[in-house]
Parts: sequence; structure tokens; C-alpha cells
Amino acid sequence: MNEPFAPVLKELFCSKRHNSKNPFPFALHGTLLLQTLMKMRQGPAFIGIGASHAGLSQVTKWLCEHEAIADSVPAGNFFNTEAFTKKGLDWYEDRIGCGRQSKGQLCGDVTAGYLVHKDVPQRIATSYSDTKLFLIVRHPLKRALQAYIANQTIDKSASNLSAAAYLAKETAIQMESCYADHLAYYYEYYAPVNLHIIIYEDLLADPIKVMQSLYAYLEIDTQVIPKGLKHLAPPPEPPKNPGLIKRTRMRIKKLYKRLRERPVGPLFSPEPDMDRLLSPEEKELFIASQRPAADRLSHMVGRDMLSFWELS
Repeated sequence: MNEPFAPVLKELFCSKRHNSKNPFPFALHGTLLLQTLMKMRQGPAFIGIGASHAGLSQVTKWLCEHEAIADSVPAGNFFNTEAFTKKGLDWYEDRIGCGRQSKGQLCGDVTAGYLVHKDVPQRIATSYSDTKLFLIVRHPLKRALQAYIANQTIDKSASNLSAAAYLAKETAIQMESCYADHLAYYYEYYAPVNLHIIIYEDLLADPIKVMQSLYAYLEIDTQVIPKGLKHLAPPPEPPKNPGLIKRTRMRIKKLYKRLRERPVGPLFSPEPDMDRLLSPEEKELFIASQRPAADRLSHMVGRDMLSFWELS
């Protein structure tokens, strides 16, 4: 098909323009048929909707290291572009590899741009009502400053302007950090339990725990530890009463592992130095602009994000 068929079917089966005196039963059956057909599609099992510069690429990499997930989870860039109306769902499913993964594996889409596009929630909900969504949120000002630092390699104005001047010019970067405002559109279609929110700072502190929580949400084996995090996993407990031969083998194995170990680099980029990039007045101005959205986010996640991010 050249366009997503969900809106077409909805119009066909739920329209009141037919001749029935009581259109409601027909509309109800049409809606049920629409939901059934949507479930028959081999769409993404999960979609990461953002945010940018909040560890989404790293989390995607660790997801792909789980045996229950496809080896590649691309950025679909479908629901936030004209591809949604021009290319259609068949094109999208082929783009993200649905149907090409090994049997039993989940395919997905991780696109940071989905968070800020207010048409995306409805488009996903009407196309794949059972798909699980997740989002990573980060200290709003640190995320914006990380975007400023990253953009210095691709945007001359970021190199030429101070952080404050650049963020004042690129208001979209600041707006992306207003997570609660974007989530409000998603909560029109999804219950909070159907949208898993990861706090970036929790990811920094205990990535294994955060990934296992995400695995539980996706209903896959929670005991798997991504290859990139194995060095953080606690060592297995040795047997209580090993014999002499077993003890010798264990020591040799331990020594061999120590000799083969390579130094592991940092998992995430260094945190931007707010005090170096912004004056106290600029820092307070930006933080004040983010407080209302952070306060609303606190109610959504059941956690005091103002205090956690030291925005109060």
C-alpha cells in the first residue's frame, strides 16, 4: 500500500455515512476489525522515542546484545516525517527489518526525533497499538549543553557562539528538554504503564539494573547482561568446598582472565561543565525556564525530579 491503511480502515468501518439507522454496532465491529488487522502486522515490538543526547544510542547497542532482540535496531525516522503518508507501513517494516530477524527475536525502532513531533503519538497508536514505547530523560540543561558541544562539529554557529547565545538561538534544543510537555501528547493515547521512562542519571549509576528493568518491560529474559557491561557484573560465587584440582583451575582461569583483560573506556560522554560553559546568571536563567516542565515530569514519573536534578 502507498499509505498507512489504519486511517483508511477507520474511515471505512467507523463512518456514519452508510444507510444503517443504527451505525454504532457497525462502527464497533469496524474498530475491532481494525485492531485485529493491526495486530496481524509484523511491526516493531518496541520504539524508543528519545531524547537525543541522553544515552539512547548506547541503550540501543545494549538492547541489540540481547539474544531476544534483533542484531540491528535502526532509527526508522518514519512517524515524524512525510514517509508516514508517502511510503506506508510496508515500506517502514522493511526499513527496520521486521520479518528479517531470527525466529523469536524482536525488532524495533529507536528514533530520538519522535519525542518532539506532536503527531507521532497518534500515528504510532493507530498503526501499532500494542508496540511498547520507552524514553530516556536527562537533566534538561546538561542535555541541551551536550547538544551544543556535539553540534560544534557540524554547525559553524555552535563553534562561533557561546553556549548561552547558541541555546538562545536554537530554541528547539531547549524545548526538547521540556519532557513533560511532549509526554502530555503521548499520554492522550498511552497509559503511563505502557511508556517506560528511563532516567539518564540512573543509567550512569547502575546501567545493568536499568537495562534489566527495560528487559522486564519488554518481557524478555532479565538475567542477560549485555556484552558491553559484563565487566560491571559481580563475579560468580565460587563453590563452597572446591577440591585442590578445582581450586588450581579457578586460579589459572582468574590469572588468564586478568592477563587478557583490556582496559574498558568510558560508557558515556563526560558530563558538560555547566559552570565553565555558562555564567551563574545564564545558568539560573536557563534552569528557571526548565523548572515548570520538570515539576510536571515529577508527577508523571512519581519522583521529585526538581530535587534530583537540583533545579529547585
